[in-house]
Amino acid sequence: MKQHPIDLLPESIRVRSQAGLRMSRFIIASATALGLLTIAATHSSFMLIGAQDELFQAATLAEPVFATEARASELKALLQRTNEYVELYDRLALPINVSAVIATVVNCLPESAALDQFDLDAGARVVGRTPRARGLDTRDEPPRRILSGEISGFAATDQQIAELVGRLQSTPPFRDVTLDFSRTRDIHGRDAREFRLSFKIDLDVPYQVSYLDAASAAERRDAGWAGGPLRPPESGAGGNNLQDRAHVNH
Repeated sequence: MKQHPIDLLPESIRVRSQAGLRMSRFIIASATALGLLTIAATHSSFMLIGAQDELFQAATLAEPVFATEARASELKALLQRTNEYVELYDRLALPINVSAVIATVVNCLPESAALDQFDLDAGARVVGRTPRARGLDTRDEPPRRILSGEISGFAATDQQIAELVGRLQSTPPFRDVTLDFSRTRDIHGRDAREFRLSFKIDLDVPYQVSYLDAASAAERRDAGWAGGPLRPPESGAGGNNLQDRAHVNH
């Protein structure tokens, strides 16, 4: 004989019991999720603190690098300005060593002559244009630059002044050497001839500097002046010759 279970629990009690069971499960699940969130937040906090420490260390190490990069940028800007200045100087500077010009003039001086003033002026040559030349377009042809010089000094006689003019006239690159004046002047109780002469040098042609040693200077003093540069440029070298002042003040 088969028996069937008899449920004597009231329906309201059963519903209330099931609701309590569901609430217990929800509370357990919520507590578990809250615990997991707490663990995750704590771990994230530790990770954030570690990342901040690494960032601080990286920033500390990067400061010298940033300073070096800034210094490198400043040096690049300075180098660029220097290169621009050098290019400007190359465009404007004289294509000739002025000290070599002075040394060559000193080498041409007779023994009893002395210089009192030495003036150099570089500028473009001014050429008068004829009516026919005015009709030609010469804008693409820059004017040639000329170095004009004036020297003043004293010599014992007019013959020595004429000798100096002849030496300079026969010494490249000097040209158009002229004697402006010559007059008598008292120098420490002795009569001397004061003079001033002028010359020109074309700056649009190349020049070669020859260096004179002490032995060559002694030759000059012993043998006298033979005209022209003491040590001319080598054959086929081209250009004009200027002398070094090493034997004057070395």
